[in-house]
Amino acid sequence: MPNHGGSGREPRSLDHSHLKVVATMVETETRAEVVKLSNLTDGQEAECFAILLKKDRGISKKNEAFVKCFFRDKLVVREAPLWFNDPLRERSETWTVFTAYRLHVRAEIKGDFGLQLKILAI
Repeated sequence: MPNHGGSGREPRSLDHSHLKVVATMVETETRAEVVKLSNLTDGQEAECFAILLKKDRGISKKNEAFVKCFFRDKLVVREAPLWFNDPLRERSETWTVFTAYRLHVRAEIKGDFGLQLKILAI
């Protein structure tokens, strides 16, 4: 092998095993159709473009942290609660209010709270 950098040592081979996992994840990922936030219906999974309007942080009755994110399009505002065990809750701290995001969501009617978003990816 050619000498790289003059050290006299040959370059080490790189471990590419992690690339197989990434490729598998991409291949199995399903594409959801792009739908306006205001057109989402109960149970529908879709990609939406929306502005993060505000984030409300709180503590539940069980002393567990949560964040309620409010996203909007031109017609509606939808709440996306991120509970203590949601892997996106901590990441939401880096999301900027008044910024547009591409969301992969599932819309769900939740009792008295109406149609809410379950964020699957952002």
